Amino acid sequence: MSANTNQITFNIDDFSNTNQITFNGGATISETLLRLVPEDAVRGSVFYSSPINIDSNISFSTSFQIDVNRINGGGDGFTFILQNDFRQDRELGGEGGNLGYAGPGLTISPSLIIQFDFFQNAIDEDPNSNHVGINLNGSKISEITANPDFDMDNIDNPFNVWIDYEGETDLLEVFLSETTEKPSAPLLQYEDDDIDLFNLLGSEAYIGFTGAQSSGTLANIDLLNWEFSAGLPHIYRFQSNQIPGTYLFVAEEERQNILQNFGNDFIEEGIAFKAAFQPGDNLISLNRFQNSNVPGTYLYAGEEESINIRQNFPNFIDEGIAFYVCGVGAGEATPFIRFQNSDVPGTYLYATGAEVDNIRANFPNFIEEGIAFEAII
Repeated sequence: MSANTNQITFNIDDFSNTNQITFNGGATISETLLRLVPEDAVRGSVFYSSPINIDSNISFSTSFQIDVNRINGGGDGFTFILQNDFRQDRELGGEGGNLGYAGPGLTISPSLIIQFDFFQNAIDEDPNSNHVGINLNGSKISEITANPDFDMDNIDNPFNVWIDYEGETDLLEVFLSETTEKPSAPLLQYEDDDIDLFNLLGSEAYIGFTGAQSSGTLANIDLLNWEFSAGLPHIYRFQSNQIPGTYLFVAEEERQNILQNFGNDFIEEGIAFKAAFQPGDNLISLNRFQNSNVPGTYLYAGEEESINIRQNFPNFIDEGIAFYVCGVGAGEATPFIRFQNSDVPGTYLYATGAEVDNIRANFPNFIEEGIAFEAII
């Protein structure tokens, strides 16, 4: 799904359809899993077949689930990589500690690499045999590393990874968990001009994964799913200080106006989700209505519901299209549930994940109305 030339988002629930994926080396499909490095191969890579466009302030978020099954020793590791090598989506580095991106004559560069390393190689200054690192331009020596609180190649279940990059500040954050709930704090955080994507990679890049092992350390390294978005702006959530339990969702420009001029009226609660400002495949428009009976409170609705509101609820003032998101059932992103606050009728909250469970369990005044839309988080 693409909203414009610098916006791309996709959500691959499984790999039963791989039309948009390029396979290199031993990488293959095992039922609906993408086997990055099978036990009978020593290296593999996969890339999204089309490059992403990069500008000076592009941001991206990606998440995926990995399952590492030890055969003998556990393999060497794998990476998530953004690169603009001349071989495009056909790049593949060396085996073993090269992790499928490095090696004499095989180094993938220019590149930004997040490596998940299961084997300590002293020559590469690895701190241990279970670390995550950020590497640049095919170097095997990490700029920074951190240690997960579980063994990535020795747990019974898949583990989950989230990677967020903020283009305006050149901040890269990596989150890991044994559960599907994203941690509140990153495992690894790196902010440096050296990872400015436009300066590092140029105007486009291929995104994907590499992995490797040696004959003495074998494993099946399986990718179960993959979600990616780039160029989509953040939508921020504010709670009204005047009417607690009522909420406003805005993009950066309006956020700055609220912070500067209405700081006593609204409390910022952080990033809620990502959305597009232009129409695109599988996107629907969300119109914003202000409830004139309760000024400063808002409803966001798709076009079908908006027609009904315009015809039958004159107290809701149409303020136009707020942003574009995925429709209900699109299967492209995370579902958001709409709740109406019965203490302040005609006011709404949109939530997902653990917050939904908390609302259901502890806030009976919020009446659940079902899935409102899907969005990248």
